[in-house]
Amino acid sequence: MENIEIRLLEGISFKEVYEAFMESFSDYEVPMQMTIGQFQEMVVTRDIDFNYSVGCFSDEKLIGFIICGYREIEGKKYCYDGGTGIIPDFRRKGIANKLFTYLVDLLKKKSIEVFLLEVLENNIPAIELYLKNGFITQRRLECFQIKKNEISDYFSKDYILKSDKAEYFELDDTSFYPSLASWQNERLSILNNIDNYEYCSLSCNQQIVAFGFVNKKRGDIPQLRVLRGWENKQLEMFLISELKNRTESEVIKFVTLDENSSLIDILSTTGFSNFVNLYEMTLRLH
Repeated sequence: MENIEIRLLEGISFKEVYEAFMESFSDYEVPMQMTIGQFQEMVVTRDIDFNYSVGCFSDEKLIGFIICGYREIEGKKYCYDGGTGIIPDFRRKGIANKLFTYLVDLLKKKSIEVFLLEVLENNIPAIELYLKNGFITQRRLECFQIKKNEISDYFSKDYILKSDKAEYFELDDTSFYPSLASWQNERLSILNNIDNYEYCSLSCNQQIVAFGFVNKKRGDIPQLRVLRGWENKQLEMFLISELKNRTESEVIKFVTLDENSSLIDILSTTGFSNFVNLYEMTLRLH
């Protein structure tokens, strides 16, 4: 453990961070296959900022990191753990704990009020470590997927289908459910990379009653929402059957859905399978 140094990632080459990220997650429970372009997309989508991110270096080689996103939400300053990783040869040496301690001190100095992260529900050692350090479990998040060719086609003459993203910029989505999206699925995350998504909406009597997005390449649906009062009309499945045709992916995914989301029951009864679950945890710093 000689020549170990922990410092900000500010000024470190993007390629070096990407390579350390991929090496750290090479044996992750959820397969991590990501080009440097896809990593760049993730960084932009989640507002990852290397000024709020830290790395551990051994002889100037990046061997561990916590990359963080930064946002102001309802007047509060938040940081989000976009990825904590240690390359295999340096694990079980206490580096993750050192990175975490250094990061928390840094975030406090930067007046961050809340630090938020997601952790796999079966990663008991990590969960226990976070609880020991003052984190609180906020909610459980579930992930679902289905092969595109297993999705039934839905159609209705009662609604007008539109695909103009400009419509979303003007849309007040506060009356649509489910709300409280995870960090990576929030409205801001979509707007950060809007060109990478296809958009569809359903209208009735000149009123938007449902809308959704799908990633053009990955098949992830970050938001699928229905206007309150328009529940139980299969609008979600109308949109899914349309969005599936607008992505190159052969698999459609919903990731990090609140376990209490009304979407969960719909997905569970229409062929989607639950493939992984996480906990969202927060630490109040101020």
